[in-house]
Amino acid sequence: MEIKIFTTYSMGENIYVLIEKDHAAIVDPGGNYEEISSFLKDNHYVLDYILLTHGHADHIGALNPLKEEFGAEVIAHIEEKELLETPEMNLSGRGASGIKVYPDRFVSEGDELEFQENKIHFIHTPGHTAGSMLILIGDKMFSGDMLFKGTVGRSDLPTSDPSAMEESIQKLLDMDFDYKVFPGHGEATTLMHEKKYNAYLK
Repeated sequence: MEIKIFTTYSMGENIYVLIEKDHAAIVDPGGNYEEISSFLKDNHYVLDYILLTHGHADHIGALNPLKEEFGAEVIAHIEEKELLETPEMNLSGRGASGIKVYPDRFVSEGDELEFQENKIHFIHTPGHTAGSMLILIGDKMFSGDMLFKGTVGRSDLPTSDPSAMEESIQKLLDMDFDYKVFPGHGEATTLMHEKKYNAYLK
């Protein structure tokens, strides 16, 4: 599976386009709609899924236009429903000026999704938001704003929960596989590197 990375200028948010044969899936389309749209069309990719690690504005900014253009199925954790539907909670603005997202399918931990010959798994990691989740595909982990290189996500925003973040960190500590970690912001890392050097994972 190939991964194409786009990074927004405004918030430095990483958008991951997963490519398998002539099919694609997007993790956290926070912006760069025109660039991503052109990339998909120029390469004749069929967009199967838009996968959300969580629902903050900087991770959903291009979602609705991509959904409208390509008809992809939007996937989010069930606990993220209220935040996705509420601009004040997802930090996208107020009233009609904000972003509202209505996923096609809600998942919970333990659910599995097929993407061509790949299996997608979901791990619920609340703390940054109530419905934050890790997306696992093979040896790759898309961590959203839960885990970054050298730190972890904030837990002082709508639906955040510091105690839940501690439990989610423990889930990471309990993992014994060295996933390559693709975070919502910043450079990629590995889980074992973070367990060894990230002060928040001690």
